[in-house]
Amino acid sequence: MDEIENALLETVLSEDEKAFNLGIVYGSEANAEQLISIAKSYPMMAEKRLLLVREAQSLNAYRDWETDRKSTRLNSS
Repeated sequence: MDEIENALLETVLSEDEKAFNLGIVYGSEANAEQLISIAKSYPMMAEKRLLLVREAQSLNAYRDWETDRKSTRLNSS
């Protein structure tokens, strides 16, 4: 994962663009609403924004999805 993150950081935005257009959040500290808000915001003086979600497995939405998936699998057995 570090290699992918580094490749994105090196190629998607220039150093000047990173100041305003790079968002790094941790799944344990964010929720889906916050991520959507960041993702929907317009880039500033650039063509795009980059949103990196570290520890995405800690997102509440992911945990809820995992629980539902396991529950569905157990109920269908």
